[in-house]
Amino acid sequence: MNILARLQFKILPLKQILGYALVLAIGSIIILLAAQLYIDVKPYFTNESSVLGSRVLVASKQVSVFKTVDKSSIYFTEEELQEIRDQEFVGDLATFSTAQFEIKGFTERKEGMPDFKTDLFFEGIPEKYLDIKTDQWQWKESDSLIPIIIPSSYLKLYNFGLAESKNLPVISENTISQMQFGIEVEGQEKSRKFKGRIIDFSDKLNSILVPEKFMSWANDNYGNDSNSNPSRILIEISQSDHPELSSFFENRNIDINKEALEQNKIWFFFQLIFLFLFVIACIIIVLACVAMLLSFNLMFYKNKSAFNNLHLIGYSNRTMTKYFQWIMLALTLLVIFTSYMITNIIRLEIRERMESIFRFEKSSSLIELSISLTVILVFITSVTIKSSVTKINKNIQ
Repeated sequence: MNILARLQFKILPLKQILGYALVLAIGSIIILLAAQLYIDVKPYFTNESSVLGSRVLVASKQVSVFKTVDKSSIYFTEEELQEIRDQEFVGDLATFSTAQFEIKGFTERKEGMPDFKTDLFFEGIPEKYLDIKTDQWQWKESDSLIPIIIPSSYLKLYNFGLAESKNLPVISENTISQMQFGIEVEGQEKSRKFKGRIIDFSDKLNSILVPEKFMSWANDNYGNDSNSNPSRILIEISQSDHPELSSFFENRNIDINKEALEQNKIWFFFQLIFLFLFVIACIIIVLACVAMLLSFNLMFYKNKSAFNNLHLIGYSNRTMTKYFQWIMLALTLLVIFTSYMITNIIRLEIRERMESIFRFEKSSSLIELSISLTVILVFITSVTIKSSVTKINKNIQ
């Protein structure tokens, strides 16, 4: 063992290194666990419905005994719509396009579905409010196929209600999405037949949706020009925690899907918790690095004369710091890997206890975050260690 190796081994601050490893492990486990739980919990709050965004409310007027006599009172006037738009918690507002013509849906046994024929209703909403990542939500006048979105509850009613009483086969979402059925629109003493196909399902929106372009075209060609005021509206909320949000609608006898608001509040609370844990973990990791680097800096200055002499006899700064850099690299890799494994064990334990509440993603991983954290820590410690030795040998010729 040469003189440099003996010096490096002798002055290595073992207690400080072990302390660094312990504190770094605590910070890494917190930051990895917070990030992992955020990834696991997020789909529960943000993907409950693949159709309507989580910050969009559906609003309609409450139906009372008096409104059954005067149906016009269920519609929103332009003054009421403008009042809603003017609220500071409202980001945007849109109306439902309602079919003003007759619609019938029918099937034929040769298409693999039981025979039926029924009256339907269609509505349309602006495409920007739909969280559908598909190019199938398009329609133009020359198309004979109409894409449709239905509430998932409709399929459940068929499977567990009609199918049971009529001894009909049950149908899954995937199966019905592959089927086409007939649609006939009628109005202004003319009619036309189309094909319809269900491309998605909604848990939040209790309506049968078709592209807004089809609704506009069909109302122009088959509509009866009845009341043009909307009976239902879409409200994009910019401040879901605004104190006057619920009271504003309640005072005006307007029904909204309050569960969406409550879910947004819970998700906002979760985000604050995750952010707090993330910040605390970052502070712990930064303090561990600072303490370790200060220990190395103190070690180099206490042995300044020895490093000056080594520099004079020909040892480069890079050679003198390589040993410490490799120590920090190996230690950081070991700590981050151990933290990653512990995080997975804790996550599996949490998953077993909360599987009935949250749908955990099976493929979510934090390998990228672990690698990034390792690279950042190794880079910072390596540069700082080399800088410390270079500084004490700066004026040595």
